[in-house]
Amino acid sequence: MKLRIPLFSNEFYFIRHGETEYNANGFVTGELDVPLNALGESQASLAALAMTNIDIRSCIISPMKRAVQTAEKILENREDVRVITLDDLEERHWGKLAGKDKSTIDSYILDDMGVERWTTFTERVLRALASIQQMNIPVLIVAHSGTFRVISQYLQTTTIIRPIQNAYPYRFYQVSGIWRIDTPAMKIRKDRAS
Repeated sequence: MKLRIPLFSNEFYFIRHGETEYNANGFVTGELDVPLNALGESQASLAALAMTNIDIRSCIISPMKRAVQTAEKILENREDVRVITLDDLEERHWGKLAGKDKSTIDSYILDDMGVERWTTFTERVLRALASIQQMNIPVLIVAHSGTFRVISQYLQTTTIIRPIQNAYPYRFYQVSGIWRIDTPAMKIRKDRAS
């Protein structure tokens, strides 16, 4: 049975947090609560600039420092935005692998390392998003790459985006009932081509 998630009745925006030192060095971050690095702060400022002309009424954020710092930068001059922090939007928990080099992950048996199962993580994220029954639209979500993948899979988007860039705005929208993803920059290019 699919959860009823009112958020998915309208187009919305998603931004993954800005870069951290863990991202920069290729380490698994997961549940480690690390801040943005200098580049991540600059990326968040650029994301704020990219979102300047996009009306946002609600912002749903992960409680993790990197997401909060990114959201704060984006919302700096937007007093009228309702902010909703959801604990269950934390990134997937990687157990003993958190802080390890990503290139070594294939050599581990994930169950033995305390890694949160993908299905458990998916259920957690979707339950969190379903818990918001009322929000002002349009909505911006500021969270993590894992959250982006959960949402993309749930909505069965026809657009594949890999890797998910740090502090890069993505727009989720429907055409004839089919979910797609683009970016404000892509929309500007399309508008100019018309």
